[in-house]
Amino acid sequence: MAFMRHGGLCVAIAAQVALGTVQPFGGASHLICSSAYQQEVLAQYPLVVYFHDPVVLQPAIDHLLDTYRSQIEASDSTFSASSYLHWKDDTVVTAIVHNLLPRVEHFFPNTTLQIESAALTRYTKGQSYSWHVDAYDARTLHARAITFLAYLNDVDGGETVFAHIAQNGSTFPYRTPLDRACATSSSQHVKVAPQAGRALLFQNVLGHMSTHAACAVTSSAKWIMQLWISSTTLDRCS
Repeated sequence: MAFMRHGGLCVAIAAQVALGTVQPFGGASHLICSSAYQQEVLAQYPLVVYFHDPVVLQPAIDHLLDTYRSQIEASDSTFSASSYLHWKDDTVVTAIVHNLLPRVEHFFPNTTLQIESAALTRYTKGQSYSWHVDAYDARTLHARAITFLAYLNDVDGGETVFAHIAQNGSTFPYRTPLDRACATSSSQHVKVAPQAGRALLFQNVLGHMSTHAACAVTSSAKWIMQLWISSTTLDRCS
Protein backbone atom coordinates (compact mmCIF):
# COMPACT_ATOMS: atom_id res chain seq x y z
CA MET A 1 0.00 0.00 0.00
CA ALA A 2 1.72 3.11 -1.25
CA PHE A 3 1.85 6.45 0.51
CA MET A 4 0.70 9.59 -1.31
CA ARG A 5 1.91 13.07 -0.43
CA HIS A 6 0.02 16.30 -1.02
CA GLY A 7 0.85 19.93 -0.34
CA GLY A 8 -1.13 23.11 0.03
CA LEU A 9 -2.58 22.47 3.47
CA CYS A 10 -0.78 25.42 5.04
CA VAL A 11 -2.17 27.71 2.35
CA ALA A 12 -5.74 26.71 3.23
CA ILE A 13 -5.23 27.28 6.96
CA ALA A 14 -3.29 30.50 6.41
CA ALA A 15 -6.15 31.85 4.31
CA GLN A 16 -8.65 31.11 7.07
CA VAL A 17 -6.44 32.83 9.65
CA ALA A 18 -6.01 35.84 7.37
CA LEU A 19 -9.78 36.11 6.90
CA GLY A 20 -10.27 36.06 10.64
CA THR A 21 -12.47 32.93 10.55
CA VAL A 22 -9.86 30.87 12.38
CA GLN A 23 -7.80 32.21 15.25
CA PRO A 24 -4.27 30.80 15.60
CA PHE A 25 -3.68 28.78 18.76
CA GLY A 26 -0.17 29.31 20.08
CA GLY A 27 0.87 30.96 16.82
CA ALA A 28 -0.38 30.52 13.27
CA SER A 29 2.15 27.81 12.44
CA HIS A 30 2.07 26.11 15.84
CA LEU A 31 -1.25 24.31 15.92
CA ILE A 32 -1.89 21.91 13.04
CA CYS A 33 -0.49 23.41 9.86
CA SER A 34 1.48 20.99 7.69
CA SER A 35 2.97 21.39 4.22
CA ALA A 36 2.49 17.73 3.24
CA TYR A 37 0.73 14.66 4.54
CA GLN A 38 0.85 10.90 4.19
CA GLN A 39 -2.23 8.83 3.52
CA GLU A 40 -2.86 5.16 2.87
CA VAL A 41 -5.95 3.83 1.10
CA LEU A 42 -6.94 0.70 3.03
CA ALA A 43 -10.07 -0.06 0.97
CA GLN A 44 -11.83 1.35 -2.09
CA TYR A 45 -15.47 0.29 -1.61
CA PRO A 46 -16.30 1.72 0.79
CA LEU A 47 -13.41 4.16 0.78
CA VAL A 48 -11.25 3.79 3.91
CA VAL A 49 -8.18 6.04 4.24
CA TYR A 50 -5.63 6.10 7.07
CA PHE A 51 -3.57 9.26 7.66
CA HIS A 52 -0.15 8.35 9.05
CA ASP A 53 1.09 11.87 9.73
CA PRO A 54 -0.31 13.83 12.69
CA VAL A 55 -3.65 15.36 11.75
CA VAL A 56 -4.15 16.91 15.20
CA LEU A 57 -1.00 18.05 17.00
CA GLN A 58 -0.43 17.83 20.73
CA PRO A 59 -1.36 21.45 21.66
CA ALA A 60 -4.79 20.95 20.09
CA ILE A 61 -5.18 17.53 21.73
CA ASP A 62 -4.35 19.08 25.11
CA HIS A 63 -6.95 21.78 24.51
CA LEU A 64 -9.66 19.23 23.65
CA LEU A 65 -8.98 17.10 26.72
CA ASP A 66 -8.53 20.02 29.12
CA THR A 67 -11.71 21.73 27.91
CA TYR A 68 -14.13 18.83 27.51
CA ARG A 69 -12.81 16.00 29.70
CA SER A 70 -14.93 17.00 32.71
CA GLN A 71 -18.14 16.86 30.67
CA ILE A 72 -17.42 13.26 29.75
CA GLU A 73 -16.06 12.07 33.09
CA ALA A 74 -19.36 13.05 34.69
CA SER A 75 -21.12 10.42 32.56
CA ASP A 76 -22.18 7.12 34.14
CA SER A 77 -22.28 5.26 30.81
CA THR A 78 -21.20 1.62 30.92
CA PHE A 79 -19.99 1.90 27.33
CA SER A 80 -18.10 4.70 25.62
CA ALA A 81 -19.05 8.21 26.72
CA SER A 82 -19.24 11.21 24.38
CA SER A 83 -19.72 14.95 24.39
CA TYR A 84 -20.83 16.82 21.28
CA LEU A 85 -18.56 19.76 20.45
CA HIS A 86 -19.92 23.18 19.58
CA TRP A 87 -17.08 23.47 17.12
CA LYS A 88 -18.10 26.81 15.63
CA ASP A 89 -17.77 28.42 19.07
CA ASP A 90 -14.33 26.98 19.83
CA THR A 91 -11.59 28.48 17.69
CA VAL A 92 -9.24 25.54 18.25
CA VAL A 93 -11.84 22.99 17.19
CA THR A 94 -12.72 25.22 14.22
CA ALA A 95 -9.07 25.20 13.17
CA ILE A 96 -8.96 21.41 13.46
CA VAL A 97 -12.05 21.11 11.26
CA HIS A 98 -10.60 23.43 8.63
CA ASN A 99 -7.43 21.35 8.67
CA LEU A 100 -9.35 18.13 8.07
CA LEU A 101 -11.55 19.33 5.23
CA PRO A 102 -8.83 19.55 2.53
CA ARG A 103 -8.02 15.90 3.19
CA VAL A 104 -11.66 14.93 2.71
CA GLU A 105 -12.10 17.17 -0.33
CA HIS A 106 -9.13 15.52 -2.04
CA PHE A 107 -11.20 12.34 -2.38
CA PHE A 108 -14.54 14.06 -3.07
CA PRO A 109 -13.89 16.98 -5.46
CA ASN A 110 -16.75 19.11 -6.75
CA THR A 111 -18.89 17.95 -3.84
CA THR A 112 -20.58 20.20 -1.31
CA LEU A 113 -19.69 18.87 2.13
CA GLN A 114 -21.46 19.94 5.32
CA ILE A 115 -20.13 19.40 8.83
CA GLU A 116 -23.04 17.72 10.57
CA SER A 117 -21.56 17.32 14.05
CA ALA A 118 -18.37 16.68 16.00
CA ALA A 119 -17.84 14.81 19.25
CA LEU A 120 -15.17 13.87 21.77
CA THR A 121 -15.43 10.24 22.94
CA ARG A 122 -13.74 8.30 25.73
CA TYR A 123 -13.36 4.54 26.17
CA THR A 124 -12.06 3.27 29.50
CA LYS A 125 -10.25 -0.04 30.04
CA GLY A 126 -12.39 -2.96 28.89
CA GLN A 127 -14.87 -0.84 26.95
CA SER A 128 -15.63 -1.50 23.28
CA TYR A 129 -18.31 -0.57 20.74
CA SER A 130 -20.08 -3.36 18.87
CA TRP A 131 -20.67 -3.60 15.11
CA HIS A 132 -22.58 -0.59 13.75
CA VAL A 133 -22.79 1.93 10.91
CA ASP A 134 -22.66 5.72 11.23
CA ALA A 135 -25.77 6.01 9.07
CA TYR A 136 -27.45 9.08 10.51
CA ASP A 137 -27.70 11.36 13.52
CA ALA A 138 -30.57 10.10 15.68
CA ARG A 139 -31.22 13.67 16.87
CA THR A 140 -31.65 15.21 13.41
CA LEU A 141 -31.95 12.20 11.04
CA HIS A 142 -29.28 13.82 8.86
CA ALA A 143 -27.40 11.25 6.80
CA ARG A 144 -23.75 10.76 7.69
CA ALA A 145 -21.97 10.24 4.38
CA ILE A 146 -18.42 10.39 5.75
CA THR A 147 -16.81 9.80 9.13
CA PHE A 148 -13.46 11.38 10.05
CA LEU A 149 -12.03 9.90 13.24
CA ALA A 150 -8.93 11.37 14.90
CA TYR A 151 -7.09 9.42 17.60
CA LEU A 152 -5.97 11.62 20.50
CA ASN A 153 -3.68 9.25 22.40
CA ASP A 154 -1.72 6.01 22.15
CA VAL A 155 -3.43 3.07 23.83
CA ASP A 156 -3.27 -0.72 23.86
CA GLY A 157 -6.27 -2.29 22.17
CA GLY A 158 -9.09 -0.01 21.05
CA GLU A 159 -8.56 -0.65 17.33
CA THR A 160 -11.13 0.43 14.76
CA VAL A 161 -12.06 -2.73 12.83
CA PHE A 162 -14.25 -3.24 9.75
CA ALA A 163 -16.61 -6.21 9.61
CA HIS A 164 -16.63 -6.87 5.87
CA ILE A 165 -13.28 -5.54 4.63
CA ALA A 166 -10.24 -7.82 4.45
CA GLN A 167 -6.61 -6.73 4.48
CA ASN A 168 -6.01 -8.37 1.08
CA GLY A 169 -8.74 -6.32 -0.60
CA SER A 170 -11.41 -9.01 -0.56
CA THR A 171 -14.61 -8.91 1.48
CA PHE A 172 -16.24 -10.99 4.20
CA PRO A 173 -19.92 -11.80 3.45
CA TYR A 174 -20.82 -12.31 7.10
CA ARG A 175 -19.96 -10.50 10.31
CA THR A 176 -17.38 -12.24 12.47
CA PRO A 177 -17.83 -12.09 16.27
CA LEU A 178 -16.10 -8.92 17.43
CA ASP A 179 -13.63 -10.63 19.76
CA ARG A 180 -12.44 -12.82 16.88
CA ALA A 181 -12.14 -9.87 14.48
CA CYS A 182 -10.10 -8.02 17.11
CA ALA A 183 -7.73 -10.95 17.75
CA THR A 184 -4.25 -9.82 16.69
CA SER A 185 -2.96 -13.28 15.79
CA SER A 186 -5.76 -14.51 13.53
CA SER A 187 -7.80 -11.57 12.27
CA GLN A 188 -7.58 -10.66 8.58
CA HIS A 189 -9.94 -7.70 8.90
CA VAL A 190 -8.85 -4.16 8.11
CA LYS A 191 -7.98 -2.80 11.54
CA VAL A 192 -6.38 0.46 12.69
CA ALA A 193 -4.68 0.92 16.07
CA PRO A 194 -5.00 4.25 17.91
CA GLN A 195 -1.95 6.53 17.68
CA ALA A 196 -2.03 10.11 18.89
CA GLY A 197 -2.74 12.62 16.13
CA ARG A 198 -3.41 10.08 13.39
CA ALA A 199 -6.80 9.75 11.71
CA LEU A 200 -9.15 7.54 9.74
CA LEU A 201 -11.63 8.54 7.03
CA PHE A 202 -14.35 6.25 5.72
CA GLN A 203 -17.62 6.32 3.77
CA ASN A 204 -20.95 5.39 5.33
CA VAL A 205 -23.15 5.30 2.24
CA LEU A 206 -22.61 1.76 0.99
CA GLY A 207 -24.97 -0.11 3.29
CA HIS A 208 -23.60 -2.81 5.53
CA MET A 209 -20.14 -2.69 3.90
CA SER A 210 -19.19 0.21 6.16
CA THR A 211 -20.03 -1.75 9.33
CA HIS A 212 -17.28 -1.20 11.88
CA ALA A 213 -16.57 -1.46 15.61
CA ALA A 214 -14.14 -0.43 18.33
CA CYS A 215 -12.15 -3.26 19.90
CA ALA A 216 -11.87 -3.40 23.68
CA VAL A 217 -9.30 -1.09 25.29
CA THR A 218 -6.76 -3.11 27.27
CA SER A 219 -4.80 -0.34 29.00
CA SER A 220 -5.63 3.27 29.88
CA ALA A 221 -8.49 5.35 28.48
CA LYS A 222 -8.79 5.87 24.73
CA TRP A 223 -9.76 9.32 23.46
CA ILE A 224 -11.00 10.12 19.95
CA MET A 225 -12.52 13.07 18.11
CA GLN A 226 -15.21 12.21 15.57
CA LEU A 227 -16.37 14.43 12.75
CA TRP A 228 -19.45 13.47 10.72
CA ILE A 229 -19.94 14.97 7.28
CA SER A 230 -23.11 14.96 5.19
CA SER A 231 -23.67 15.56 1.49
CA THR A 232 -26.54 15.03 -0.93
CA THR A 233 -24.15 13.50 -3.48
CA LEU A 234 -20.55 12.32 -3.32
CA ASP A 235 -18.47 13.04 -6.42
CA ARG A 236 -15.58 10.76 -5.61
CA CYS A 237 -12.16 10.53 -7.25
CA SER A 238 -11.68 7.29 -9.15
